[in-house]
Amino acid sequence: MKLSPQAPLPALMVALAYVLLGYASFLTASSHGIVTPVVFLPEGVALAAGILGGPRIASGVFIGQLLFALSRG
Repeated sequence: MKLSPQAPLPALMVALAYVLLGYASFLTASSHGIVTPVVFLPEGVALAAGILGGPRIASGVFIGQLLFALSRG
């Protein structure tokens, strides 16, 4: 199976959406340094991308979660 040059683009878009929505979720859920997220939007995006894109999107979810976790400490 030959991959086109645009093959990693959907996974990278999912990774970027995961990181950005993670920051947005934490910004709206922070109260005096205590994070209490009621709704974590990146998980919904990861689920939808996994259902629609299948295994080729899994690397984007992994990279997005890794970047978000490393940036939050």
